[in-house]
Amino acid sequence: MKLHSIVLACAALNITNAIAFNCTGLTVTAVTAVYSPTVAGDNISTGSYSFTCTREPGDAAVLSYSLAADNGLYPGGGSNRARRIPTNAAERYQYELYKSSPYVPANRWQAQVTPSLRFTGTINFGAVGSSVTVGPLPFILRVPGSQTVDPAGTYNDTILVTLREGNTTFIASTNFNVAIITTNSCQISSPPDTVNFNYTSFQTTAATATTNFDARCTTALPYDVKVSTPTGPVLGLTYTLSVSPSSVSDMKSATGTGLPQNHIIYGSIPANQSGVCATSTCTDTAAQTITISY
Repeated sequence: MKLHSIVLACAALNITNAIAFNCTGLTVTAVTAVYSPTVAGDNISTGSYSFTCTREPGDAAVLSYSLAADNGLYPGGGSNRARRIPTNAAERYQYELYKSSPYVPANRWQAQVTPSLRFTGTINFGAVGSSVTVGPLPFILRVPGSQTVDPAGTYNDTILVTLREGNTTFIASTNFNVAIITTNSCQISSPPDTVNFNYTSFQTTAATATTNFDARCTTALPYDVKVSTPTGPVLGLTYTLSVSPSSVSDMKSATGTGLPQNHIIYGSIPANQSGVCATSTCTDTAAQTITISY
């Protein structure tokens, strides 16, 4: 009869109970920017974040934390983007979140994966059970100027913010909303030059001249362009001005595309006018205003 022995090898099992800090009330304010994409300058708005942490039994007396923001629901081209809902997916405006100025990549607030772009700080607690509130502290929303002008409306995005102990251990998270509100608008993005006439008294043909300018209006926005005073005298010479594909009308109607649209000012001085000039050559000017209505 053979005896079989069975040896059970037992390894020690070490269990470490990691206690996370108790941080509550993580709040990030919603940010709304009233934005005109026809303006060249940046649109700057500010929001704030805050939270409260309590030292529980087993917690260290010091908490080093990081606060990260993701890239929102519609990122693209290295930027956050807000979208008009419901809409064509292409109708979006770019924006960025920053920890501080100047508005350079190193100062952006994001970094679910890049700790250097997070807000960071240190909390020094008192005894177990003591609480410390961080904030409210500011962050910056920057909407770059001179973006392609999409239809007027409210463009939205949602950002996820995550609070961690150090750069890894999850503590809490929350969402906040970004709204970019645009209204119908137009601008003269490239102004006209002077309409220069050369006219000789009693010449038998009309003198004509033109100049160009660009108007930039919200996508799908109907608008009219005209010269403030389409007729008038200069040096006793009657002239006419029009903004039109022809000289028939003094007003031109168009529909905005969000991009600069070229328009031509046509000028004419009819033939057989004497004018008023006491010397061999006379020069005079008349100021005009281009009006865009919508």
